[in-house]
Amino acid sequence: MSKKKILLINPAFPDSLWGFTRIQSLVGIKYGFLPLALPTLAALTPAQFDIQLIDECVEPIDFDTPCDVVALTAFNVQSHRAFEILHAFQSRGRVTALGGPFATSAPEVCRPHTDILFLGEGESIWPAFLQDFVHGHFQNSYMAREKADLTHAPIPRFELLHLPAYGSGCIQTSRGCPFACEFCDIIMMDGRKMRLKPIENVLTEVEVLRHNSVTSIFFTDANFIGNRRRAKELLVSLAAYGKKTNYAMNFSTEVSLDVAEDDELLTLFQQANFTLLYIGIESPNVESLKETKKNQNLRFPILEQIYKVQSYGLIVWAGMIVGFDHDTPNIFAVQEAFLKRSRIPITSLGPLVALPTTPLFARMQQEGRLLAEATLHAVTDKNLPVLHNNGGFTNFRPKHMTIHELFTGYRWLLRKLYAYPEFSKRLKDLLENMGPSGYEVKTCSPHFKDLQVLLKILCHFTFTKNTYKRKAFWSLLFHFLRSRPKILYALFSQLVMHAHIYDMIVEHYGPPEEAVPEFALHDAGDSPPVSLT
Repeated sequence: MSKKKILLINPAFPDSLWGFTRIQSLVGIKYGFLPLALPTLAALTPAQFDIQLIDECVEPIDFDTPCDVVALTAFNVQSHRAFEILHAFQSRGRVTALGGPFATSAPEVCRPHTDILFLGEGESIWPAFLQDFVHGHFQNSYMAREKADLTHAPIPRFELLHLPAYGSGCIQTSRGCPFACEFCDIIMMDGRKMRLKPIENVLTEVEVLRHNSVTSIFFTDANFIGNRRRAKELLVSLAAYGKKTNYAMNFSTEVSLDVAEDDELLTLFQQANFTLLYIGIESPNVESLKETKKNQNLRFPILEQIYKVQSYGLIVWAGMIVGFDHDTPNIFAVQEAFLKRSRIPITSLGPLVALPTTPLFARMQQEGRLLAEATLHAVTDKNLPVLHNNGGFTNFRPKHMTIHELFTGYRWLLRKLYAYPEFSKRLKDLLENMGPSGYEVKTCSPHFKDLQVLLKILCHFTFTKNTYKRKAFWSLLFHFLRSRPKILYALFSQLVMHAHIYDMIVEHYGPPEEAVPEFALHDAGDSPPVSLT
């Protein structure tokens, strides 16, 4: 009896500032981060099935591939491409299934496009579906009745992915977040109670990726320190692992700003060879933080907290948002002044969006401020070019500015932040002031491949017609060759990632160095952008 074949597909993301697709010629990667959902489902699939996994972010789909079931996962921004893929396979007579965050949050939207819907976490749904399918029948929807127990989580089948195509490996160690930010859908999807994967399982996944030549891992937890005691235990184990393997792996993750309140925690991040932390700062506007219930950012002055994290050798990337109800058109100047002082090189800046299932969505709906789909298209297509996957749109009417003012201010701020003079100043300030970094090991012990990449980087930034780009690169390189040569790997990594973001901004919004305010810009330079007591 031949095996039933299952095709698992991760649809391509729209062109994005955060996919890092435009640095392949420099560092050889096709996409920034590997997907986790489908390798996990593959690990839950019995040997009686034949599994093929395709990540469209790094390889094309052969729509004529023989298979019995085609199963997709999708985030909101992947929805349009997911529907196209489902329709293409349905026209070929294939059984199709769709799961993931988008299907769970908007099942009524997804229902017409697929034969089977998976709602909720896949660990309990997928085995039940396979059991039905092997007996020749299946339901048109499967819903998880409870949250998955991560103590029984399988080791994802990373070998089914083309690992060299990704900039970073990914591992999830926990689900949930103890906070309740109004705009965030994590607590709706994953809950506020932290569920934890056994530390030995995490270390096994790290080892599997290391044996597959992965040298950098991003822990995809919504908040790595949501359970602080467990985070410390895991960091101790990772530090021991790093010492045993001569620090062959460097790590990064997402945390809340209260990480700065715990010196022991920061020390452990440093000892475990973490090089970067993504932190949801959101806004220097105190009233906006109160509005969105970002209370963990209100306890201490934000800049002091950021500087403290950086002093432990950790680069901070920040999530920043414009368009809160307490934001006026002045917010763009305030954000620019704040980020100039913060030493934060890269930020995932975007207008506020009310995601389905969030308290913000419910409030906007109650206040009658949600935009209809037709209005959304009119706003985004008619007035300004939009980077959808960068958050360059909103789905509700702001309170103290027009949508046009929001988009215009956002576009100016994005260009201003990533213009080479401004970006290089923030990066220089960061690398001059940050503590000893895990990147120093990479600088002092480069592999042959690293040297090849370095040569490409030198050529890329030297033989360019962009004088801003060339000047910033060589100015920074000469400065740190003299003052802090061990930090050069960190310098190159941030410059390369900025190069991708810069090129996308040039294409969609124009040269950053030519950004001029197209709105009533109020000067924020004379007053501190953060005043927290």
